[in-house]
Amino acid sequence: MNENNKNIVEIKNVSKAFHKQNVLKNVSLTIPKNCVYGLLGPNGAGKSTLLKSLTGIIRPTKGEIISLL
Repeated sequence: MNENNKNIVEIKNVSKAFHKQNVLKNVSLTIPKNCVYGLLGPNGAGKSTLLKSLTGIIRPTKGEIISLL
């Protein structure tokens, strides 16, 4: 878990597959409080899938998302 709640989001080894097609593969990310992050990448890189996983719209195939929002 977060030490002293310094991080607002922790994503640990998140993967997501649709019909055996890997969209996210072992993504890990820690976002501290009071920081702004952007996701950059080409079409099909998994940006929207990561955000949908973070907001709970879809569930990751594996991994853990800890959000203090």
